[in-house]
Amino acid sequence: MVELKRTKEEIIKKAEELGGEYESKYRGCAQCTFLAIVDALRWGGA
Repeated sequence: MVELKRTKEEIIKKAEELGGEYESKYRGCAQCTFLAIVDALRWGGA
């Protein structure tokens, strides 16, 4: 199991922020959501 550098709540908040940013920048809800989750998990240490 991976030891996260951040809390689950911090990772979720980061994903929300990135999702909004990516949606306004790139368009495409599903793709932006997926990329935001992946980037937030990487940011959190996964």
